[in-house]
Amino acid sequence: MFCPNCGTKIPEDCSFCPNCGTKVEQAAVPVQAAAAASEGQAANRAAPTVTSTMPAGVPTAKKSPVKWLPVAAVVLVIVLLAVLIRVLFGRSSIEGQFVYAGNGNYYLLKDLDGTPMEFSSARDMENYWGLVKFSEDGKYVYYFSKVDDVDTVGTLCRAQISKIKNRDDNSAASEIVDSNVRTYSYSVVNNTDVIYCDGEDNLKYYHNGETVRIAREVQNFYLSEDSTRLVYLASAEDDSTQRTMYGVTLSSPENVVKLVDNVDYVQDATNLDHVVYTVLDDDTGEQSLYVVDFTGNAEKIADRVTWSYSEDGEVYYAAANGSKLNLYDYVNDPDAAQDASLTEPDVDNYEIPYYRYYQLDTDDDPNAYAELYTSCTNGLERFGYGWDSMEDVVDDDYYTTATRDAVRSFIEKYGASADKNGYILVTDEIRNDLKAINGTLEDATDSEWISLCYRKEQSGTTTDYDKYQEDLNAYNEAQNRISMRERLQSPDEQRDVLALHVYKTADNTNTLLMDNLAVVSQMGNSLLAYRPIDQIADKIDLKDVASTYDVVDMINSMESGTVPVYNYKTAQTAFTMDAETYQEAGSLYVMGSNVVMINDDSELLTAPISNGTVGSFSLMAEDVRVDGYNQDKNCLYYYANVYESSGHEYGDYYCYTNGASTRLVRDAQTYGVTVYEDGTILSGTYQSQTDNFMTVYEMDIINAKGESTFLSDGLTQIFYLGDNMFVYVAEDDLFLYDGKERERLQEGVECLWYNGELEPVVNSEYYYSEY
Repeated sequence: MFCPNCGTKIPEDCSFCPNCGTKVEQAAVPVQAAAAASEGQAANRAAPTVTSTMPAGVPTAKKSPVKWLPVAAVVLVIVLLAVLIRVLFGRSSIEGQFVYAGNGNYYLLKDLDGTPMEFSSARDMENYWGLVKFSEDGKYVYYFSKVDDVDTVGTLCRAQISKIKNRDDNSAASEIVDSNVRTYSYSVVNNTDVIYCDGEDNLKYYHNGETVRIAREVQNFYLSEDSTRLVYLASAEDDSTQRTMYGVTLSSPENVVKLVDNVDYVQDATNLDHVVYTVLDDDTGEQSLYVVDFTGNAEKIADRVTWSYSEDGEVYYAAANGSKLNLYDYVNDPDAAQDASLTEPDVDNYEIPYYRYYQLDTDDDPNAYAELYTSCTNGLERFGYGWDSMEDVVDDDYYTTATRDAVRSFIEKYGASADKNGYILVTDEIRNDLKAINGTLEDATDSEWISLCYRKEQSGTTTDYDKYQEDLNAYNEAQNRISMRERLQSPDEQRDVLALHVYKTADNTNTLLMDNLAVVSQMGNSLLAYRPIDQIADKIDLKDVASTYDVVDMINSMESGTVPVYNYKTAQTAFTMDAETYQEAGSLYVMGSNVVMINDDSELLTAPISNGTVGSFSLMAEDVRVDGYNQDKNCLYYYANVYESSGHEYGDYYCYTNGASTRLVRDAQTYGVTVYEDGTILSGTYQSQTDNFMTVYEMDIINAKGESTFLSDGLTQIFYLGDNMFVYVAEDDLFLYDGKERERLQEGVECLWYNGELEPVVNSEYYYSEY
């Protein structure tokens, strides 16, 4: 038999490992690895064993106590030594402090095995989010002793950790910063000071135990990297929607400097010597980009900014370069000359003769009339004394079959040629067919066919309103096209030609990256799709233009040709793709020599880049939800084959890198996975929500080998300490899990804060472990 902990061979009559002291019958169940290592997911989940750190009792077999006494003593020493090693070299390596709230109080744990030390009350807490922060040097803990959850303001206090002792009263370790602080608007400065906004939007500075009010009606503030200065936005003096920016040096907080008016929003405040902000024209809706230094000297960077993005003190933006696009140049307009020649119709010019039609009888001479007419729908003298029409004859049994058949044939042959009043001009062919109909009638003579005709006689004049309305509609449509032509060519409707720049706050430089662009479109992962003005090949028919935006939309859509994609971080065109593929792209990622695309159908596709051109895309996964992209690892994390169950989404969790995808977790709840640098993964499944807005999870831990361990189904918080060690809260109890066993450390823990947690590689917005 071998020890499951260290692998040492154990004598058959021993219950403890002579090397590490592990009790054999309480050894943790081995975790089975996944069937396929590349899938990165264990086939079985093993629950951790809850063990005691106290020495186990001596075996009670009926043997000589004298013989077993030395053995028991040795075992006891080994067990105690193992526990001591675990305490000294395991938990002692855990850096940072723990603070938790429970039973209406705050407690400090200086080490996990220590006694919790109460240092303050925590009254009226319905929401624990953001209530505790540690100073960077770890010497102070800032906390709210009381919070009004409606207004999210409360009493902010500071406790010196070294003064918190294991005693009944630790009030001397704490001091009140302010009883009216917004929980979401305060920053710890230089470990001992606090910049914050109170419930009335006053900006205050707490320093050396004293508070100074810096300003009123403050909406936001930004600290310098060294925490010696700040700028803030306050309501404008004229009560407009724009704000005023001020600067202040914290060593002299009473000396506030007004920097600039009319600030819409701060684009980048990484360097307070060069704060980038925007100004909005309320009339046109256009944005301009400015920079102001800490003395108030402002300078315009660009006008008519259409897109901007800032990161690490670098502001990328697209703005007008001074040239214009005439929208009419991108319109097909074949009717321009004809429209220009049209004049508005005059109703007086639409007078036409008005005619009446008269039935002819058998006595009339057909040669007496220049034109003869017949009808299929109007009555004829030959039928029913002028009352019956040909259509009536077809259905009347009074007439012979031969007559009805001849009439039916006539209607089928000529009925569609009748004018709007139902009359048909008699031609030689029609004359012969009328004679044939007449010949089918009983006792008919050759001359009686004339009674199947009408004569036409002008009886006056009338206005042809139908023709007038037709011409008037055509004229109005032409006027609309003329008006649209004028608008498309108007200077007010011309589109800006764009230039792409980067402004760097570190050295106050503005660099041109690309010029003469018609389109700039963000595609994700530092990528921009763009189209130079000389590559616009599309045109839209004028008849399809309802507004000038239809032309703009056609240019923006880039529906034909190729679309280049630019990486503004490297200042190079990363690749080009065909326009049809671009139309389907939702977001793009360049990963080595491949492009990864998430299309509008939530599919993940990949294609190789060869000589700067993207090849054919291959489907990698369906029903995809992107979780995040880690640039250092060049890995895209995503869920695939997502399905819904009980109101929540689930899917397999993957990492795509180096042209291949690796499954890390099976059937994970979307946005419930956290991945760490060493390959450790947390997979949380939503269970419920507590009264104080803590989310309850079922939690699995997957180690770097792909072995999965079920941790808890009532977990509300978890912190990764490294080396497979976790501290977590479940059902108001605090636990330590060391990769093999879990140990209950404290009871009555409602919320935990820790200042030494490892940062994850990717952490979904859905699941947080820091409060």
